[in-house]
Amino acid sequence: MNKSKTLGLYIHVPYCKQKCHYCDFYSLANPQTAMEYAAHVAKTVADMAKRYPYLVDTVYFGGGTPTMMPKEGLGLILQAVRTHFAVTDDAEITCEINPGEGYPTSVEALADLGVNRLSVGLQSAVETELGVLGRKHTQNDVKVLLDRAKAAGIHNTSVDLMWGIPHQTVASALQSVDFAVSLNPTHISAYMLKIEEGTSFGKNPPPLPDEDTVCEIYETCCSALEQAGYPRYEISNFAKIGFESKHNCKYWNCENTVGIGPAAHSFVDGKRFYYPRDLQAFVQGCDPVDDGVGGDFIEYAMLQLRLARGLQQQDCMKKFGHPIPQELLTKAKPMIDHGLMTYDGNALCFTTKGNLVSNEILATIL
Repeated sequence: MNKSKTLGLYIHVPYCKQKCHYCDFYSLANPQTAMEYAAHVAKTVADMAKRYPYLVDTVYFGGGTPTMMPKEGLGLILQAVRTHFAVTDDAEITCEINPGEGYPTSVEALADLGVNRLSVGLQSAVETELGVLGRKHTQNDVKVLLDRAKAAGIHNTSVDLMWGIPHQTVASALQSVDFAVSLNPTHISAYMLKIEEGTSFGKNPPPLPDEDTVCEIYETCCSALEQAGYPRYEISNFAKIGFESKHNCKYWNCENTVGIGPAAHSFVDGKRFYYPRDLQAFVQGCDPVDDGVGGDFIEYAMLQLRLARGLQQQDCMKKFGHPIPQELLTKAKPMIDHGLMTYDGNALCFTTKGNLVSNEILATIL
């Protein structure tokens, strides 16, 4: 066991009750195969532990809807993780969960399995916006779920919000932020709606808020979250101090992660690979697809600049043996002059306004 290296495990559970109108994640509506799938995930966990005998400090169940899998299936997978990997005592074990009834695995069952962090899909606290998105839960469903989680001993909880929803206004976005804050989670994620091909929205594009409104939503809601005690630590993520997502930070820091399941991606020791978006192929034992190398300076800089702490000189020196290249700082100067970035001699960072056009800026300076 190589305890000098740590690893994050992502387990994809590809089952859902129904597709939300915006969702492009790989999921199917046939949980009858869930136990067979869990058995193959457990086998793959054992194989990956032989290949990468590293210390596991985060496990993340995503989907899909992981609670569509019976407790026995999730338990089989976690047992395999604990049997074949050395897992730290303080490992962050997260499970995504949707509010509402009718899921095979309850929040109490997750607590019994050792899950210590939940990621809850709220998206909006406005009933009409939930309906447009294809979500079936209510505000009260979310409150009940978080109350049950705390009663079961899970106090580390994240709530997902979505900005740029059809017909959303600054006022309605703030209504959702206020509701999320009232639940007192430790973490809040807020993602901009992106229309993906192949989704219901992609086939029938809905009317979206105009660009100025979306910008005002982002800036106003970021400010409201920070004032409520949730400083932004990444473009779309806010947390109470000390409750940043350890697993997601691995992606932004180019650290080792293994993804298991169809459509799951991995990055280990500078190499990338992924499983095809095909449940049957995965269960039948297909090998992951080589996706080349990664983690060079350009990729690292791009990911670090997503973080509020930005791209830092000492981190570049430690990881690459050189400071932030002067060429990059020169290209960034016009962005700094226009209030889109800051540079204090150590860290190059986006401002809140800069985050809104970060992709365009990254394409320019990198």
